Amino acid sequence: MKNYILADILRQLEKLDDFEEFASPHEAYAVMQQSLEDIWSQIRLGKGYTQETYRLVCKLAALSIRYGLDITFFTQKQGGEDAQELPS
Repeated sequence: MKNYILADILRQLEKLDDFEEFASPHEAYAVMQQSLEDIWSQIRLGKGYTQETYRLVCKLAALSIRYGLDITFFTQKQGGEDAQELPS
């Protein structure tokens, strides 16, 4: 894997730091679904290999990571049984 891809995803992830965690799993799903729909729109327009599509893919990856972080935070905050299973 190329390091520049990870760097671009991390940049997108840093932009998400300005926002609160997702209010619910439903919100996380809706936001990621919208991002995926944006990618699909680019593909349907024949723009599947453009810089804009690349940016959208990095954003979707960052949103997925952010949701994973939110799950970890929420589970640990709840002190639930699953908190032991998630990486810290």
